[in-house]
Amino acid sequence: MKALLFDFDGVIAYTFELCYEINKKLNPVITREEYRNKFLGNINDYKPKKCEKEKSEFDFFAHYTPKLLELKINMDMKNSILELSKSYSLFIISSTNTDPIRKFLKQNQIEHCFKEIYGNDVHKSKIEKIKMVLEKYLLTPSECLFITDTVGDIKEARTCDINSVAVSWGFHSHKTLEQANPLTVVDTISELIGAIKSPIASTLKI
Repeated sequence: MKALLFDFDGVIAYTFELCYEINKKLNPVITREEYRNKFLGNINDYKPKKCEKEKSEFDFFAHYTPKLLELKINMDMKNSILELSKSYSLFIISSTNTDPIRKFLKQNQIEHCFKEIYGNDVHKSKIEKIKMVLEKYLLTPSECLFITDTVGDIKEARTCDINSVAVSWGFHSHKTLEQANPLTVVDTISELIGAIKSPIASTLKI
């Protein structure tokens, strides 16, 4: 294992409620479960319902960025990232724009831990962003692990022949994540470190 590809929202930053409240501006009657279901695939491919405003009419990140920067990173997550960066190359593959992610990481003093951030402004598809990482850094899929909290990400990583470790503290529940067959699902940050360093994570092929 050489590289860890991290999703951002729900994994590093606990933003589910923040994002849900912003989405209620698009659809005031959307439930939390309906919002979670948008992430069963790539969120950029989600087609708005008739009762929702078109994305082009709504600047999500104008609402998101200031709220994100009010959040503090979980200290266990921060310490884990600092530890993991000593042994692995870390990247962020996200559907959030790069700039707010970079500001959050810098504010929480972990920007230096990540080689690059591939946000929504780089490409809408996480498949394509994963390919960019593999090509630029001469990595094979078996040398990478994707850390995510959504079924959609697990599917996109699998398309690139990359295993995923899913975390249940983000957008999707433990049960929902299990149905997508990641390498494993963890419920705590200490379990995440164990799963990443497990020999199984280094040898199991999709």
